[in-house]
Amino acid sequence: MGNEGVLEELYAAIVSCDDDESVDAGKRALASGVDPQALIDTGVRAIAQVGMDFEAGKVYIPELMLAGVALEGVMGLAQKKILEQGGTLIKKGVILIGAVKGDVHNIGKDLVATMWRSKGYEVHDLGVDVPAGRFVSAAQEFGADVVGLSALMTTTLPAQKEVMEMFALKGVRDQFRIIVGGGVCTQKWADDIGADGYAEDAAVAIRLVDTMLA
Repeated sequence: MGNEGVLEELYAAIVSCDDDESVDAGKRALASGVDPQALIDTGVRAIAQVGMDFEAGKVYIPELMLAGVALEGVMGLAQKKILEQGGTLIKKGVILIGAVKGDVHNIGKDLVATMWRSKGYEVHDLGVDVPAGRFVSAAQEFGADVVGLSALMTTTLPAQKEVMEMFALKGVRDQFRIIVGGGVCTQKWADDIGADGYAEDAAVAIRLVDTMLA
């Protein structure tokens, strides 16, 4: 089987949300001489498809989580191979992400973080229910280029605004690019609170950050 064939197997395994088979397919691909970067690229395409399937109601949260685990596993294999070959892992930028205070939803946030990592970004995930002050201190601690604020409930949207205000209060707002996302967010909301960008899904989040840090 040629390289294209094993990569098709990898793609199919991730789209099927089979984490074990995805890792096995990744191992077979590397053993057959596939470029490790091709594994990462294939994984990104596959997880994007899973995201679209989720939006269409074809897969559900458990499958989405398994697909994320699959991509993380494949990325780990590819990155290890790159280092073994004497290469270096390119760090395109540093991103901080978290769900704002009062919001405990992590599925979409986790998917975005995984896809950012797959594109070469150093991602620090603060988790859920993150206080405004923690976003500021962590952004400074990690030297973040971009800060992502996730909110999936209407009741937690104001917490995104509180984070924006906290950055301004600490006098560091201009040092970071802050973007917002989540099921209840809109471009108008992002504009209203002075965010630097809005991402409606994981694919848009990647393009947005790529553009910001180009």
